[in-house]
Amino acid sequence: MKLKLIRTTFSDCPDIYRLQIRSFGELLEKYQDYETNPGAEKIERIYERFQQSETDYWMIKLNEEIIGAV
Repeated sequence: MKLKLIRTTFSDCPDIYRLQIRSFGELLEKYQDYETNPGAEKIERIYERFQQSETDYWMIKLNEEIIGAV
């Protein structure tokens, strides 16, 4: 079992977006909190944050499979 933390690149934004939607989708459905739930964000918001100098994204991989992001 090999766990890795990898700094992302701009091209990883779609993967980050998919993880975010998958992670928060059930809560969005349950609470319908479209104003605050990350599951309701558009992918453009991920790109915007990625381009901020104070923002870094990291992918968490287990055996080369993406299992999370921070």
